[in-house]
Amino acid sequence: VRRDGHIVAEHLVTPGGLRRDRPLYVFFEIPMSTGDATIAVRFTRVEADADEDTEHEHREELTEAVPALLTWEQHLSFTPGQVRMLSYDPGQRALFEVRPH
Repeated sequence: VRRDGHIVAEHLVTPGGLRRDRPLYVFFEIPMSTGDATIAVRFTRVEADADEDTEHEHREELTEAVPALLTWEQHLSFTPGQVRMLSYDPGQRALFEVRPH
């Protein structure tokens, strides 16, 4: 996660499950100062080495389901106490901001 080009969070995240085949949920609280900023979020898939055929098949399924690189960038205005949340849309194969109704 970058704010105005500066890294504010950088983590290796992994989904649950023995084969890492469970949905991935990432919850991080990143304090932001109020005001306008350009926020960029990037997920880069890191492939695990595997010798077994089943593991290879699983990796191929994952590659088809989720792009190897997901990025999202927006110019936003932050107010005190505000919460922003992103999610993944499998139909669009893209990250999007979840907005309250």
